[in-house]
Amino acid sequence: SDGDIAVIDKSREPKNGSVIVAYINNEFTIKYLDITHKSEGYIELKPANEKYPVIRINGNDDFEVWGVVVYVIKSFKV
Repeated sequence: SDGDIAVIDKSREPKNGSVIVAYINNEFTIKYLDITHKSEGYIELKPANEKYPVIRINGNDDFEVWGVVVYVIKSFKV
């Protein structure tokens, strides 16, 4: 959520279903990693909010897993 703080571990190996910070085509995003289609030549980054699209990553994309989200500190608006 807007205003939350994400704690990232850059040393942790991402697994299928991990929440990751990804750098894709000059932008950062936080999404769930889906590697079930890796043998078909692509992976997907899935949002927690269904209002946002799934991002399909293939060999043409500039992509890097920057780290794995290990904690989220919630922000409470008063």
